[in-house]
Amino acid sequence: MDEWIKDYSDVSSNPELFVDGRPVSDFEISTEKVIVFPRAESIDKKITLIKKYNDAWYTQQYVGMVQIEDDSDEEKKYKWIFLKSRFDNESNNFTKYVLSKALNMKLFMFDDMERQTEQGAFMDLLLAVVLIQQIEKAYRKGIYKQYCTFEGNDSKVRGKIDIARHIRLNPLFNGKIAYSYREYTINNNTNRLILTAYTLMEKKYKGIMTQLVKNKTNVSVFIKNLKNVMQPFTRREIPRGMFHKEKKVTNSLYKDWEAVRKTSVMILRHFGINIDESADLQTKGILIDMNKIWECYIESILENKNLESQKEIEILFEKDVKRTSIKPDFLIETNGLTSLILDAKYKNKWEKVASGEKIEWPREDTFQVLSYMYILECNKGGIVCPMRVKSGKSVESKIEYDITKEKDKGKFAVIPIGISQETDVSEFKKQMEENERNFREAVNAYMND
Repeated sequence: MDEWIKDYSDVSSNPELFVDGRPVSDFEISTEKVIVFPRAESIDKKITLIKKYNDAWYTQQYVGMVQIEDDSDEEKKYKWIFLKSRFDNESNNFTKYVLSKALNMKLFMFDDMERQTEQGAFMDLLLAVVLIQQIEKAYRKGIYKQYCTFEGNDSKVRGKIDIARHIRLNPLFNGKIAYSYREYTINNNTNRLILTAYTLMEKKYKGIMTQLVKNKTNVSVFIKNLKNVMQPFTRREIPRGMFHKEKKVTNSLYKDWEAVRKTSVMILRHFGINIDESADLQTKGILIDMNKIWECYIESILENKNLESQKEIEILFEKDVKRTSIKPDFLIETNGLTSLILDAKYKNKWEKVASGEKIEWPREDTFQVLSYMYILECNKGGIVCPMRVKSGKSVESKIEYDITKEKDKGKFAVIPIGISQETDVSEFKKQMEENERNFREAVNAYMND
């Protein structure tokens, strides 16, 4: 590993990164050059990495790894830099724990993977998780198909006769005719590439991959269908067979399969297979959006049967105005009425608010929740955020505020989840489970007060 980076979800709140209002050093990477998971519809075109005096790197909301140009030598070279969460210690307990909860996985799988390999464990972990999740999503619209040309030489002609090849293969009449035909099929190079990448990961981490697909019916069916019609590429076949024509998946119906293809290419490169892609198509990294993962994690631990996540609610101001909608992270309904609205935030500033620092609140986040409360006629809302807590210590269950001077007009609360700083995995898990119980109790108490 070359360098570790820590994500700072609100870079602008760290003045030490700036000189005269400008970053000490920055590097922008296009989101088209990296695999971003989960990929938001309104993702920024550029992700900025900021370098500080002490050569530490900072970014917003992502963990993962990216490849950048190494300017330490006159010769043009590239190096990989690794991004950890600001809540991680040397064991990466936080990232592994939150990912396992958010993606409904077993925590021990990450530890097993790290024990099985000395180098590249973090990369293997990311690639395996992302590949499975992407296949699961893409398969919902069906297996990727494309028109492919095949050659035949038998008595059942089903396409265009190839005279030159017929003369070469059948100099004497033997009842066969050489021909070629086109077919819209799953038997194409893109699917074969994906199968090859999956097979390589399966051979190296059989137990891990088995656990990853255990509850992923789509993935199991997809791989079984591919194995019925094709074999993985051999190392010799990959350069010759994969990239002879169009390389990207451009069909809008199958757009989600392009992300799977890019991840598969990264896996092959990670296994030392040389793939000669053009500079425009080369993938420079893999990033996990912790904003989205944090939302999934909160949903997994709330355990409320009346909880609705990302519910889209249409609002109409005038009959001749195009309808728009709101989508709160979480809302809880009681007797048909919205009793509580919560928004999950991973930003650095909210941890400071929860810890009692006298700073200005993030205005947009606050107004967003207040507008949800107004539209849905709900008198209780709040922000859920992570907050580091030392071993043996506890966090205040919630910080509650009145929205107006009239106390019955509504409440706003900041409800933190304590993040353990333990390095031991079992002790970390034990403390996190206790913190999650305290969080659920705080939410229920706030809602029922």
